[in-house]
Amino acid sequence: MSEGPDEMPAISPYEERRWAELQRHWAKKAKRRQLLPPRARAALGEAGGQVDAARKAGKAVSNVTPPVVREGLESVADAALVPVAKQAVHLLELVTDWTTELADPEKVLEHHRAAGRDVAKLEDLKKLDLKLARTLPPR
Repeated sequence: MSEGPDEMPAISPYEERRWAELQRHWAKKAKRRQLLPPRARAALGEAGGQVDAARKAGKAVSNVTPPVVREGLESVADAALVPVAKQAVHLLELVTDWTTELADPEKVLEHHRAAGRDVAKLEDLKKLDLKLARTLPPR
């Protein structure tokens, strides 16, 4: 049977089996990489419904709350959130500094020299055992 320009060529039974094995492998691998296991995902879904109900209840309470009380609560919430936001920014800056330091080639070379390894440039790390090359410099 001749194949048209848009038709896929027929595959052998061996190729079909191998293709099925490959598909099962990647499906299993994708399932393992899910961030949350099924039970945690179900609990999160239930919590999401409860949060939605709480949000609706909060909105109903907000609608009947006098404006003076609402403004006072908003100022209290703002006062509480400002320090949290500042700390989050500080944490991000700290992580950025650490990442920059760990990615600095000279710091990496200094670490390996201090450990007694003969390295003059980054290419010398390729000659090391992988276990040695993967160690991180101490903070």
